[in-house]
Parts: sequence; structure tokens; C-alpha cells
Amino acid sequence: MFIPNQTCQLTRISGVNDRYGEPIFLDPIDGVECALVKLEPVYQHTSVRADSSASRANAEEMTITAVMLFPAFVTVAQNDVIQFDGYRLEVKMVHPRHNVLGQLDHFEVHAAAKEM
Repeated sequence: MFIPNQTCQLTRISGVNDRYGEPIFLDPIDGVECALVKLEPVYQHTSVRADSSASRANAEEMTITAVMLFPAFVTVAQNDVIQFDGYRLEVKMVHPRHNVLGQLDHFEVHAAAKEM
């Protein structure tokens, strides 16, 4: 059993797309309890095409990945959006975690930076 030490804003995806094919989100839920396990910036080299300038050859792109825990009563799904401390993260994977008795204890959520 873990004790949530932060609150975040959770915006669930509705499962319906608008006329442009973009997902429609439901109203955000404020004050959702969570715990941050890891927040890590990752620097990656950008891909360079033959027709681009040489100055882009050494360009780096920063992405942010996070691992968070949510209580069992909070429903989190893939593609939901989590906002906390100025970060906007998109849920990539949700893993249910059980206690030694086999009961659902919490959800482990892996998320990555969401383009604004």
C-alpha cells in the first residue's frame, strides 16, 4: 500500500474523435491523488534528412517520461492526459499492481510529455 503524496489534474479521453480526427477529451478532474515515482528528461538526437541543413545534424530533442502511482479507485486509461507541476503528460501504459493477497492495490502509470 502506498500513500499518495501529490495531487494532479486528470483529463480522460472520450473515445470519440472530432471532424478532423483529433480525440475529444472530457472535462478535467482536479485534485486526483497520485504519487510520483520517477520524472526523467531524456535527450534524443533528431533524425536528419539528406535535404536538410547541416546545422540540424547535431540537434537534440528533449522528451520527459514519468512513472506515477494512482490509487485503485482512480480509473486511468491509455491516452488520458495528466497535468501536474507545469508538466503535461500523456498516459502510454497502465499496469495494475496487486498486494500479496491478490487484491488490486494501485495502478502504475507510464506517461510521456504531451505536445501542447
